[in-house]
Amino acid sequence: MSFKVLDDNIEKVLKPYKSIMDKGTEWFNKQEKEDLYIKSVDGYKLHGMFIKNPQEKGIIILSHGYRSTKERDLFSALHDDYELGLSLLILDSRCCGESEGKYVTMGYYESKDINSWVNYVDKKLKPNKIIIGGVSLGAASSLLVNNKKVSAIMSDSAFENGYDEVKYCISHFFHLPGAIFMFGINIFCKIFAHFDLKKTNSNDNLSVIETPVLLVHGLDDDLVLPNNSVNLYNNYKHAKDIYLVKGANHGMGYLIDPKEYFVRVKSFLKNIL
Repeated sequence: MSFKVLDDNIEKVLKPYKSIMDKGTEWFNKQEKEDLYIKSVDGYKLHGMFIKNPQEKGIIILSHGYRSTKERDLFSALHDDYELGLSLLILDSRCCGESEGKYVTMGYYESKDINSWVNYVDKKLKPNKIIIGGVSLGAASSLLVNNKKVSAIMSDSAFENGYDEVKYCISHFFHLPGAIFMFGINIFCKIFAHFDLKKTNSNDNLSVIETPVLLVHGLDDDLVLPNNSVNLYNNYKHAKDIYLVKGANHGMGYLIDPKEYFVRVKSFLKNIL
């Protein structure tokens, strides 16, 4: 199965929710935006779009999923975050949009990119609170950030670690022996992309931080199985909440039930903002 088949399937699943997605895009297009740029720790130009909330209580930094776009993964719910008093920094992840990069690293360098954005926002924009989060890879990358300037993490459809997620996808979607292929894949990652897939385990980072975490996952997700978020929730020892969305496929929790999603996010943030 090619990536095109996977992408076509995602678009088919999303089609019934096009009106919600279009409404989010329409809202985004009406806002005043500022293009922001920073350099990654390994020298790539990174891009984000900033929307200032005149009643700002904090800034949320949002990251999209693997091989996806901010339009598809993030735009639908932006107006709700804005309504809660958040300014928005919507990122193009490395290798996507206007951000440079050579390889997607399943959270290893993406988390470092988010950390660099946190430091930039703290220094240049000086918000009262900084929240990070996103969908899929963007969520998993956020869970790998260890920065005391972060007030909360909101994770939607995250995988526990990149190594096991790649192995699962090879077996489930491509019907190949994932365990056998992983040795060669990780050697490639180490030699050419300069990272180790086994060092993308969110549980390792969650064992050393104390940041409040909200985990959202669709119960019908077959790309990143919901037990990923359940395990992360059970393993985390500090302030946390979890919202498992019935009938939701990958990254579709907001599209399935936007009202309840908003209620859950508002409840999570009430003691943070």
